[in-house]
Amino acid sequence: MNNKGSFANNFLVLFSSNISQLLLGVVTSVIVARWLAPEGLGIKTVLANFPTLFVTFFEMGTRQSTIYFIGNKKYDDSQLFTNINTLWLISSVLGLLIYGVMSCFQFKSIPIALVIVSALYIPIFIGRSFMTGILLGKQLIKKLAVFNTLNAFITPLLTMLFLVVFGWGVLGVLLASQLTALYTLLARVFLLKKELGLEFSFGLNLRIVKDLFSHGIYYAVALFITSNFTLIPIFLMNNRVSSREIGIYSVGSAFAILLKTVISSTFPILFARGANAKDKLVFSQKVHSFLRLSLLFLPVVAVVLYVAVGFVIPLMYGSDYMGSVTITRIMLIGVCVFVLQTVLIMDMAGKGRPQVTIKATLPAFLLCVLFNYFGICKYGNIGAAASTSMAMLVCGISYLYVYSKETGFSIRDILKPKRSDFQNLRAQFKTIIRR
Repeated sequence: MNNKGSFANNFLVLFSSNISQLLLGVVTSVIVARWLAPEGLGIKTVLANFPTLFVTFFEMGTRQSTIYFIGNKKYDDSQLFTNINTLWLISSVLGLLIYGVMSCFQFKSIPIALVIVSALYIPIFIGRSFMTGILLGKQLIKKLAVFNTLNAFITPLLTMLFLVVFGWGVLGVLLASQLTALYTLLARVFLLKKELGLEFSFGLNLRIVKDLFSHGIYYAVALFITSNFTLIPIFLMNNRVSSREIGIYSVGSAFAILLKTVISSTFPILFARGANAKDKLVFSQKVHSFLRLSLLFLPVVAVVLYVAVGFVIPLMYGSDYMGSVTITRIMLIGVCVFVLQTVLIMDMAGKGRPQVTIKATLPAFLLCVLFNYFGICKYGNIGAAASTSMAMLVCGISYLYVYSKETGFSIRDILKPKRSDFQNLRAQFKTIIRR
């Protein structure tokens, strides 16, 4: 059986899986938001998102470097797997230690039991990311999509059990999320054994570890910068505004980044294909084509979402979250432009050049921190939304400019729609139909 398939077929499978997760995730968020109210949701948001800051860095770019090395067939799969497991152990310990120290300053008013439970995100999510890297490197995309869909169904069920039936509040929401993540981690380990014959064990080959780290550290920094634009405001709002304001911000920002989430459903395929592509130029042109097609429908979806949130958020989450409507609308402009970086970054990552991402996005990230620091002081969660939207807008434009300079493609060539875009799209759909 060919697990790779065409780009269109893999896109459809993974896109369907991600949309299922997205819709079920919305169901879960509605249950949590209504049951906990904005204040409880704010506490949950801080405890669930603060560890993510550590995960994105202490992954050390291993997932991306794994995909890259597998695509280039640099190391034996078994050797790579055992050394990745060792890195998982090391990075988890380091992440937990630093998280513990910083928690002493960040969570002064939150019960220690909740902080300890939230810390478990770090080893579970790092491990899941590492295993996913191997699966994507081997392009077992359809197999991965099946487990992702199952995961999407488990989360709301456990959330309702722990939150509604047992009445465990924030603790129940955190446990539901972590048990689901643990299941997906174990499922990935099982899949690696079944499909690739990889036995879980630890090993230490200094050459492999050095290559993973030296190649991955750039990915780690790039991932930390690009994935935390919407998390930094939560970190800065903690202890500076009320938990209620944080809860309202979390709902609004989640709706705004729906656009980015839909586009991101193609990332695993783009990166895996980019790492395996023999002709990097042709692959870049395919990424540009995908970007142009995305930019055609994105403004329409953004306008619809801008209007719809005024009705949808109160209907789904209740009148307590009316403030989230303004948050969403403020952030939509920044998110739309941020998509430029969101898509083009995969071309650079597939080429093994995360340094370009750091160069292009670091100034915008620092602006995000700076804008939010002062914006939150003066305007609370509205200031956070405006500051983040502005920083994302700057990031999208700066990435397009730097990408153009680094690759030699003109901005006009990257963005101007071509007839071939639609011809390729029709060809991909014909491929799906034939299969």
